[in-house]
Amino acid sequence: MQVYSTLQLGEFHPVFCEDFLYSKQIHQDWLVAGVMDGCSSGKDSHFAATLFGKILKKILQEFPYLALKNAKWELEQLSIQQLSHQVLCQFFSLIQTEKNNLFLEIEELVATCLILVYHYPTQKALITVSGDGVVAINDQIIVIEQNDKPDYLAYHLHKTFDQWLTNHTTQYSFEQVTNLAISTDGILSFAKNNTETVYEIDPIRYLMLDTDFSQQDNMLDRKCLYLEQEYGLKPNDDVAIIRLF
Repeated sequence: MQVYSTLQLGEFHPVFCEDFLYSKQIHQDWLVAGVMDGCSSGKDSHFAATLFGKILKKILQEFPYLALKNAKWELEQLSIQQLSHQVLCQFFSLIQTEKNNLFLEIEELVATCLILVYHYPTQKALITVSGDGVVAINDQIIVIEQNDKPDYLAYHLHKTFDQWLTNHTTQYSFEQVTNLAISTDGILSFAKNNTETVYEIDPIRYLMLDTDFSQQDNMLDRKCLYLEQEYGLKPNDDVAIIRLF
């Protein structure tokens, strides 16, 4: 299976992209990935999404070295729930730490995030959603909406990790996964700017399920360019997508 990603600047955000993404195969058996979306009504929202992504990067880059420090730490022996829990616990804790270190206000940390853990040998996927976004599994698309009022992680940094995970996230568990994608909600914002366009296409299914250009590493970038050139479709909101198939 190959990993594809794209980060697209929306028409309504000409200065900063407020989305971020990161993925890493931390072991031959495991892939972990995340997409983040800063809240436009927050303060320096591009910073919040980037900070979340950099924190996830730090966690994943350290995973291969944990076995050197702890003989009991073996990625081969972990369940998908255990690994996801470990990543999310560190993620929440480090955001709490950075909030205190940098004297950040809640409005400086409002960002959604979707964090995926995928186990290659069993084809299992576990996706944790904080806020909103879009998930595609095999031939199914799931839109997570919160009526334009996402339950941001930043609202709950005064709580414990377990309180946040249990009460303020949604988790999706899947088996026999051969085609999956996670995206920020910007994928819902593709709009037609060329009124002369005749043919129609569903940009969500095209980007998250279709396999055109899969022989190229920049498949999703090519797809976005194709949508613009052939159908006059461009995203109004920023978009971050990670696909695996």
